[in-house]
Amino acid sequence: MDKAELTVEVLPEGVTQYVHTSMMLDLKNQPLTLKFFDVNVTETPIVPYNRWRRYLFESPLGHVSVVGDVFGPTFSDVKINAMNSLRKPDRTGEMQLFNFAANLWTLKYLRLTNQLDSDVAAQAFDELNYYYAYIMAYQHDRGYFTMFKDNIGSVWLTALIARTFHETNFPDWENDIYIDPQIIIDSVGWIIEWQTSEGSFMEPYPYIIDRKIVPRKFLYNYEATKQQNISLTAQVLLTLSEVSDLPGNLRTKASNAKLHAMNYLERHLSDLVDPYEIAIVAYSLIKANSPDKDLAFSMLEKIKFEKEGHVYWGVEPSDPIKVVLENQRPFIQPRFPGKYDAINVETTAYALHVYILKEDIIQEQIVRWLNSMRNTDGGFISTRDTIVAMEALTEYSFRARVRDITNINVNIEASASPGLRHRIHITEENMNKLQILPLENVWGHVTTLAEGSGFAIVQLDVQYGVDYDFLIIPPPIKAFEHEIRMKYSGKNSSRIHVTSCQKWTLLEESPVSGVAVVEIQTPSGYYIHQEELNDYVYSRAVPTMRRAKINHHFAAFYFQFLDQHKTCINFKFYRYYPVANMTVVLKARVYDYYAPERYNESMVEVSDLYSLDICQVCGSFQCPYCPYFNRSSFMFSNMSLLIVVLMSVFFVYKNNIH
Repeated sequence: MDKAELTVEVLPEGVTQYVHTSMMLDLKNQPLTLKFFDVNVTETPIVPYNRWRRYLFESPLGHVSVVGDVFGPTFSDVKINAMNSLRKPDRTGEMQLFNFAANLWTLKYLRLTNQLDSDVAAQAFDELNYYYAYIMAYQHDRGYFTMFKDNIGSVWLTALIARTFHETNFPDWENDIYIDPQIIIDSVGWIIEWQTSEGSFMEPYPYIIDRKIVPRKFLYNYEATKQQNISLTAQVLLTLSEVSDLPGNLRTKASNAKLHAMNYLERHLSDLVDPYEIAIVAYSLIKANSPDKDLAFSMLEKIKFEKEGHVYWGVEPSDPIKVVLENQRPFIQPRFPGKYDAINVETTAYALHVYILKEDIIQEQIVRWLNSMRNTDGGFISTRDTIVAMEALTEYSFRARVRDITNINVNIEASASPGLRHRIHITEENMNKLQILPLENVWGHVTTLAEGSGFAIVQLDVQYGVDYDFLIIPPPIKAFEHEIRMKYSGKNSSRIHVTSCQKWTLLEESPVSGVAVVEIQTPSGYYIHQEELNDYVYSRAVPTMRRAKINHHFAAFYFQFLDQHKTCINFKFYRYYPVANMTVVLKARVYDYYAPERYNESMVEVSDLYSLDICQVCGSFQCPYCPYFNRSSFMFSNMSLLIVVLMSVFFVYKNNIH
């Protein structure tokens, strides 16, 4: 008799909310440290005398993770990519670059800190080759790279890819991953074609990809920034400073382009006021060995924020870590989305690069703030800020050399599980391994007592489901409107017609969003084939929609931008597997990919699906425990026809008798 075993994943009900707390443990100058983490979930969801509940029963999940040093987790059974590290889909050229770069900098961190072994290296090179092939699908014959596999190149993206590929070139890695030098050569050759006579670089891509690279004063006049783009010029200068081994005449052209770009930034340095521009310009001028590098550093020094042992840079001061005192204990609260999270993290990461190169003494305070800004165990806010932070933390860890003194015991206790105590031991042999302790009961607080010497990162990750709109974690500022409508067809709602309309509303910040993503949760048992989504995108029925992807739990749609006018998409989910007893609500979300704190999360009620029992879903008498489906529904649905036929027979019979 054949036998098959399958694992069925059962997810908690409701619209999932995530809260995360991250804290760097500094035992370099003190023998122990005690921290109290608030789980942010009550023991019971019931609110007396109210119909609503704080969360759905059995929906909370949580874990405590600990990893040594300051870089964060490295290779494990979970692959390093945007979905696993950031909970974000990855179907554009830059997002595939993130997957490649995240694996690359994890590999470089292990190599520079002497923690790399052959098994881990083999896994890392497999991933790098995999994402290398993905990135090359976005390259054009002329050498440039595109965001959406179209014919419009991006100087910003091409410069990032050329620099990242150059970072991959190590002589002892050539047998494991080989980057064709011609790719870098062609990319640099194309990039320098877009330098203006003044020395700046212009972006031929007609839409704003990441609003951080567009000066704020030009957001309402995007054409003007093509002639004066400080941050893009600094980004290209970083690439030209790194990629110097070029052949023949191209080496001379690249050297001249580098000099002109450096001179351009020097001329405009004193006019800069935007912290992001100051940070990236300071870093690029130091890398290019500019005579004005000290002036740039002093400008960066003047605009830093300092609070509670943390140093950071940003558009405005970020909210400090909230601490609630109860019974003389300081309970650290989870960090909720801030108004400028993504740009603040990326700006601070560039600043850390500068302070490392200047060998300044406040590096540790910057690292402490960065690690407090993690949204997940393995990532920060979005792709670009995470990669810049990984680069800076790799360099800091390499220079700090804390590994030699690392020997930490972390004792973890959860108030919801009294008597249960777990000890995690961190040494130089296992400091890069993420050690996870799942919480049996997710409520109350978690206590960590760390003893020893070295650095470590302790994180508390919690999720729970809600079924009331007002319990959804609100964005720091309203930026999108989102409307979802679902209609059902088929005998038992086997088809769902979805209409999703969304628009950008934060017009005082910019006229349009950057690259925007719409995610709509897929009802259990329903699916849509990727080919159908591809045909929808290629039809150009929605001009700004450039990609669509079906994942395990949601469908994702990528837009070049969203503006103040509604952009609507229409598609269908089809039932492929009979599933009953589903949740009554689904999750829908729209957000700016490079500024995810600009989002709108909404709840879609699917009571039509919720009310279906298994017999209705299955729709056949052959289904187990569904005997009433054995009775024909034809006679009942056509009762009026049956009565007419019987009456006709009766009258015919009566007439024949007479």
